[in-house]
Amino acid sequence: SLWPHKKALSSSQLVTYLKDPAEFYICYANGVKRDSLPMTIGRIFSAAYADRKLDYATHLREAGCEQRFITLFGQALAKFPIIKGGKPEYAMKCKVNGWEIRATLDDIHAPSAIIIENKTGKQKWTQERADESPQITIQNFCYWKKHGRIAKHTQVNWWNTGIKSHAHIETFVTKRSVSQLKDCEELVESVIENILAENFSNPII
Repeated sequence: SLWPHKKALSSSQLVTYLKDPAEFYICYANGVKRDSLPMTIGRIFSAAYADRKLDYATHLREAGCEQRFITLFGQALAKFPIIKGGKPEYAMKCKVNGWEIRATLDDIHAPSAIIIENKTGKQKWTQERADESPQITIQNFCYWKKHGRIAKHTQVNWWNTGIKSHAHIETFVTKRSVSQLKDCEELVESVIENILAENFSNPII
């Protein structure tokens, strides 16, 4: 349901194109999957966050995780609150130049306009990284285009899954200005133009 089959791009596709157009083409036009264990753990965590009854232990064992890590996984997951009125795995969509842009939010509390983004992995999240994350910018862009107003903020929750992993969660609050979202719109338009021009070799930024 996404490019190259339809005029639709996900936030992951946009971020991949901005980093490396050739990688974008390999992953999405040729369908070459480059899954890693951290990526698999991240997907399982997102699914378990949305469905607390999910048998995540079985999925983690099948992925090759040890019991110590599986125990930590459960302890960390328990620290992520179930948000009353939230919408886990919420697909936010908007239109840009006839193309559909999609950003799947880990959660959103619509009444207060707060986006929840959960992160796993060993690469450290900081306030600076949260403030500069293109994925979070695109999520906020989709919210702005869909609702005509900016989100109050995005709450980023990071669980370190590195070798020295423990169940501690670090949280960062970040927001985007209208000016930043307008810049994002220009960047999205540029990505679309370059895809239509079949530019899969030269980075645009």
